[in-house]
Amino acid sequence: MIGIPKPKFFYINTTTSLPLGIYYLSKEKVSLSKTVVFSKPSFLNIVKRDWLIKKDFFIKKIIAEPNDNVCIKNGVLFINGKYVSKIKEYDRNGKKLPKNIQEDFCRNLSKDEFWTSADHENSYDSRYYGPIMAVNLKTVRPLILF
Repeated sequence: MIGIPKPKFFYINTTTSLPLGIYYLSKEKVSLSKTVVFSKPSFLNIVKRDWLIKKDFFIKKIIAEPNDNVCIKNGVLFINGKYVSKIKEYDRNGKKLPKNIQEDFCRNLSKDEFWTSADHENSYDSRYYGPIMAVNLKTVRPLILF
């Protein structure tokens, strides 16, 4: 289960998924290319990884929105038929990456679903946990980047 993080006005991004810095809540509508914040998916609470234990929220970009076709085939992500990125099996420490999505996922996102990602292939994003419901997303904008 994924939810909205505890109400805050500011979020500090300390990972390289997006630029490091302080982000603030925005009143912008969740849509393609927007940066969003959401609670860490609950299935990850049992995963013992430094990069997951210390986080209770994720900050990512929206790369697919309702009605977009999202497919994972042979370890590769395609959106609307276009190559997006590879899907890694192991993290940088050689540990198998936790997944909560089927290997051959392929469908149009529903009217309330969005697909998240980051600026590079080493990000832990929707390729591993699947689409996020709109009700669980809040837009954020950078205030100060480090």
